[in-house]
Amino acid sequence: MEDLIGKTIGNYQIVAELGRGGMAVVYRAYQPSLNRHVAIKVLPAQLALDREFVERFLREARAAAGLRHPNIVIVHDVGQDKGLYYIVMEYLEGRTLKQLIEQEGPLPPDRVIRILEQVAAALDYAHQRGFVHRDVKPANIFVGEGDRVTLTDFGIAKAATETQQLTRTGILMGTPEYMSPEQAAGGPIDARTDLYALGVVLYQMLVGRVPFQGTTPHATLHAVIYEQPPPPRLLNPRIPPAVEGVVLKAMAKRPEQRFQRGADMVAALRAALAGQAPPAAVTPPRQPSSPREMVGQPPARSSPMLWILAGTAGVLVLLLIALVAILAGGRKGPATTIPTTAVAVAWKTIAPTSEWTPSAAPSDTPPPPATTAAPAPTTPEVSGGTAIPPTDTPTSTPTPKPPTHTPTSTPTRTPTPTHTPTPTVPPCPFEAHGLFAGLWQSYREELGCPLSENPKVIQDAEQAFERGHMFWRQDNDHAYVVYESGSLSGTYQDFVDMWEEGDPEYSCAASPPPDRVQPKRGFGAVWCSLGGPSATIGWGLGDEQGFGPGYGDPTVQDFEHGFIFRDSDGKNSGKAYVFFSQDNTFKRVNY
Repeated sequence: MEDLIGKTIGNYQIVAELGRGGMAVVYRAYQPSLNRHVAIKVLPAQLALDREFVERFLREARAAAGLRHPNIVIVHDVGQDKGLYYIVMEYLEGRTLKQLIEQEGPLPPDRVIRILEQVAAALDYAHQRGFVHRDVKPANIFVGEGDRVTLTDFGIAKAATETQQLTRTGILMGTPEYMSPEQAAGGPIDARTDLYALGVVLYQMLVGRVPFQGTTPHATLHAVIYEQPPPPRLLNPRIPPAVEGVVLKAMAKRPEQRFQRGADMVAALRAALAGQAPPAAVTPPRQPSSPREMVGQPPARSSPMLWILAGTAGVLVLLLIALVAILAGGRKGPATTIPTTAVAVAWKTIAPTSEWTPSAAPSDTPPPPATTAAPAPTTPEVSGGTAIPPTDTPTSTPTPKPPTHTPTSTPTRTPTPTHTPTPTVPPCPFEAHGLFAGLWQSYREELGCPLSENPKVIQDAEQAFERGHMFWRQDNDHAYVVYESGSLSGTYQDFVDMWEEGDPEYSCAASPPPDRVQPKRGFGAVWCSLGGPSATIGWGLGDEQGFGPGYGDPTVQDFEHGFIFRDSDGKNSGKAYVFFSQDNTFKRVNY
């Protein structure tokens, strides 16, 4: 868009630019007729060319102008001049909640509840009048003097979601980090979508960051739909458990499991902060297997081959039971029953996609002594490729007569233990090599298969802290905070795109004690987002160290469910960190 500063649009003289977004540019303008300053939002030229979009934009903007609430921005005028369409709003003094969190980090509880209460009141008022904001986020929440809150940008996001302009221009209407799962999946939305976004805002006010941060918008949307948010207390241990329960309820994947009104969320948070009983815990539902299921559509029909395989598996189970019964029927004495552990193995083999897998605890009690009847075959029965141990333990043991002698031709059977045999690990397309091979064998079950044949030799960095380490990978621009002591010991956090060239070297003001350092650049940005001097990881023990291709050996190898990062700062020679992405834990090991 051309520079409009110093020009006139309608009756408004453009004075300065206030900010830019995907939808429009906001300026501060002067209105001579009323001798006042206003904020004027101007649509980009490419959106102004779409007649359908413009008509809906103007209609929704005029409707939003009818909202009168102390916490909703006032719309003064809507118009068009020189081919540009604009909305004129009240000019607000102060800063956005986004700027507030960036500058101060996690907010104290009294301030959190004060801000949340005002935004929730604005949303409840709008929802009662049929409006859904669709883009609730800290950048659209203005905090003025005395923490007076104003919610901005009503109507625009609603108009955008009702037009086909999205697919033609490639503009993503909404902000992925704050979209509800149903909104991210393209499904129908209602007021509860705004309440989910308000839950994300609450999370960010308490923790200092959003719960989902992908390397791309699509990665973020995928996480919003399918993944559970990291528990807030993992990032800020000072948060009471009851408050964490409120946050997680507000961000439930299913709309019906969230708060149904903003006032309900505020009341629950007040009760949690006062130490009263927290709201009913939200049991995480089964995660949807596809976007179709998330938006309430029936899942695609299963392939007939799946039914054939399921039927074949069922036949194998019946054959197995019949075979065991035949073998048992040829023995003297009572019939033998199938051990519970055998049933468990068969179930695990046939139904690997079940929600949970029943299993029997291994028994430490040896079976009764075997009778002198002819022994069962020593070859184990097989079901679906999984061995089931033979059994010669009768359900009741008669008292045998002492034999006069023991025939030398009778083999001696060792009682078969009743534990479930360890299934064979399927082969991987790639094997780990070099110094990572032994570590992979030790944690193969947790890590899964390597994603490539060879480990990477890339530019990385590391910094040691009082209670942990930070690592950075140049190939994906991820920073990892490793907690080695304290309440978060054994866990790690993942950050991405926290700093780039041209940003300030230090992200927050701090005065380190003697023999300690304040991290800077990317590690400094992460440290400040964790609370700066109050960060759980503590102060830095020294400056960050860089290492990479010039160091020699590979530094990292990626797997299906994590990666191994070699510690190469020269202070912990022979150490490595094994990261498990499924539960954000790690192990520091020797290699």
